[in-house]
Amino acid sequence: MLRPYVQEVVRRDIPVGIWQVIDNLIDALLPQRADAVIHFDDDHNMYATLDLATAVGGTLTALGRSYDDAVHPVVFFLPGSDPTNALLMPILAHEVGHPAVEAGNLGSETLKRIPDVTKLNQLLDECLKAASTPSTGQWQLQLAQWIDELLCDALATVLTGPSMLFAAANFLPAPELGSLRTHPFPADRIGFIVELLDLLGWTHTLDARLPLTLNWCRSLHQPEGPDPRERFLRGAVRLIKPAIFEIARAHTTYVFKPDDFTTLADPITELIESGIPSGQVPGYELTPWAITLAAWLLQFKLRGDAPRTLATAVADHEFNLLVHKSIEMAGIAKLWAKTR
Repeated sequence: MLRPYVQEVVRRDIPVGIWQVIDNLIDALLPQRADAVIHFDDDHNMYATLDLATAVGGTLTALGRSYDDAVHPVVFFLPGSDPTNALLMPILAHEVGHPAVEAGNLGSETLKRIPDVTKLNQLLDECLKAASTPSTGQWQLQLAQWIDELLCDALATVLTGPSMLFAAANFLPAPELGSLRTHPFPADRIGFIVELLDLLGWTHTLDARLPLTLNWCRSLHQPEGPDPRERFLRGAVRLIKPAIFEIARAHTTYVFKPDDFTTLADPITELIESGIPSGQVPGYELTPWAITLAAWLLQFKLRGDAPRTLATAVADHEFNLLVHKSIEMAGIAKLWAKTR
């Protein structure tokens, strides 16, 4: 099981910008830190994370051994068919949210902060009575899974801003009809992200630059089906999401705010549009997410304010490499500043 990841340790073909993004994610979401290993996922073509120390914990115990280092080796999976896509990296932020949720027990913390537990219990009772084969334990387990996924969406949105909306709308993809499994429906997740962005103050920026695409995201909807379990899960999420928003904002070391971005947007996009890595704006420290958002907004400027831009932007391989190079140069500028 470990052999593929051991081989990854020595690879040198990964853009430095990707390492900069992963370092940023570790700093923001994993206070216990991590020793990162990057793996191109050819089997599932997905973003994911895997804590190797936890994965082999049972085997080590059976052998009378243990892994005692506080910092665990963590594999960061990138889609094998398109591993260097800078505009989709907010999806990796969602995946890094999973070990953050587990380490901080954020699912349980969210349930403690539900504004009205009585309404939630009433909803559960009503839906169980309407079900032909009610299963309280199964429904509660699935709700816990949905809460974890939405916590990860929220953590990624707080950290990366509107880039998470664009990446999620493309990657899920947003118009896909969902099913009653481990994840909430795509349309519901997009609406959830739009609402959180509004709370974070991003609506004015988005309305001013891409009102048509934003309205398209707002318009996405999956009609409620007849299954009482679906009614419970979706209704429960509506009751719980204020607590999820609160938890996400409290459990990242950095919240990406519009005020942090407004003065940077034009200088970054002017450089990238000219084909120059935008690694530095005098007087400011550029984060990977400021550069990523500026790159997304440039794509909407060049290709038009339309949902199809979500797809054409991520398909531009050379542009995405330029974005990664910009993130790399910003990291170098940050290191230079520390030596002064």
